[in-house]
Amino acid sequence: MNAAVNRNPGVVVIEIQPASLKIARGSSYAEMELQRTPAGLLTPECRLKVKSGVEAFLNRKPWRPAQRAICAIAAGGVSLRRMLLPITPASQLQAVLLLQLETDFPLPPAEMAWGYRKVSERTEPGGTPQQEILLAATRKETIAEYASLLGECGLNPEFTLSTLARAMFCPPGMYDGAVLEIGTHSSELLIFEKDTPASSRSIPWGSSLWTQGEAADAALASFAGFISSIWKGSRLFVISPSVANAITMVAKLAVHLPPSIHCEVLSAGSAEVRSTALAGLKKALETDGGKTLLFLRTELPKATGIFAVFPAGQLQPMLKTAAVLCAVLVLLPYAEAILFKPHLAKTIARIEADESRRTMIDRELAFLQSLKQTQPPYLDALYLFSKSAPMGTHIESLSMNRNGEVSLRGMMNTGDQVTDFRKKLIDSGFFSSVVVEEQSPGPNNQRVNIRLILIWKPASVRAAMNFGPTDAEIQKPSTGKDKPGKPPATPATPPGKPL
Repeated sequence: MNAAVNRNPGVVVIEIQPASLKIARGSSYAEMELQRTPAGLLTPECRLKVKSGVEAFLNRKPWRPAQRAICAIAAGGVSLRRMLLPITPASQLQAVLLLQLETDFPLPPAEMAWGYRKVSERTEPGGTPQQEILLAATRKETIAEYASLLGECGLNPEFTLSTLARAMFCPPGMYDGAVLEIGTHSSELLIFEKDTPASSRSIPWGSSLWTQGEAADAALASFAGFISSIWKGSRLFVISPSVANAITMVAKLAVHLPPSIHCEVLSAGSAEVRSTALAGLKKALETDGGKTLLFLRTELPKATGIFAVFPAGQLQPMLKTAAVLCAVLVLLPYAEAILFKPHLAKTIARIEADESRRTMIDRELAFLQSLKQTQPPYLDALYLFSKSAPMGTHIESLSMNRNGEVSLRGMMNTGDQVTDFRKKLIDSGFFSSVVVEEQSPGPNNQRVNIRLILIWKPASVRAAMNFGPTDAEIQKPSTGKDKPGKPPATPATPPGKPL
């Protein structure tokens, strides 16, 4: 740990939990209690207390540049998942992930704080090359309050997950393992798949529930049962600021977990640490400066004060550049008018030339709309016949006219099929009248000859109905076989052919 501090003397590591904020730099450490409103935000008194505490801990001079701070937040409210995407250039990967965020999450990307890390690349036999991405996302409000508060203290915060910080202590070959950190009031579980973090969960159970007398065993059994219900791996690593406490937790959990799960103690580098998340952040800094961590990115306020934003010696060049940009913005509209005037004149002339075509287009459009509204619904009727007719039905003749009168003659296997066929046509709501004009047994009493007279409803009533195959039926391969329990999705056939 000391090597990490020496290599990154200006980096501050912070762990933010629902009830506490822990901050460390080098060998210095401080912990502050957090009070929240019913809405979950920090109270004004708590903000002032935390700000003064952090400023006193940093002992930072106002003119000094802002310090980098790596903050580990709890897993609650954060979605961590792995996804496979086609291999794309690095410049286009963020755009692809933005589209994936819009598809998979209920919030737009602009209202989220998110980050990603490339895990691996692979190509399946006969497939296209793919890359595996580890993505984390949460609501922007989850970290906006912390970013604003720490920025006022002279820090430039970067946010990651506490569970990913603890993963720095995992041994190689985790595969389907998991890391469990049991806190006083809540616990966090990080699940691995193929030696890579796949998901994280915040569990509202803590060690405080295990000391409540007779209810302790029941609470512990419930806690172990919940873990085994959401995770089906074989190796569970328990980590705690105290190795002795971790050993006790492993012994208690092993009694209630299934025999297929092997519990082990995961050391955070020493027998006693103040925070496993802070120890993980320090190890990440020691290893590669924190490059392997997954950071949540968003447009959030950084450190306040002009000296925090612009280091000494860079303010004057920045002001000159800003003055040049302001001049360009003032002159740009005039330059645009001069440059694009010929193009605009040509566009106006082309629009005026096309004005004469508008009358003809409107007339043709009105004709096509009238034709669409008055055309008889022959295809809708045929589709309903094909969906309602039972297996083995033969249609000998079928006639329809523009007045909505339909005559159908054919054969079915039994009289029950005739009744079921008529009921389905009535239930469709398409026909105002379905009458069985004739129902007589065929030769050798093996088939039933039928003749139906139907009348479909007026166009004003049919307009509110939706007929036709569903998207699933359209996309289903045409194999000639339907799923059991559903009528065949076969289009209407010529007279005398089976449906």
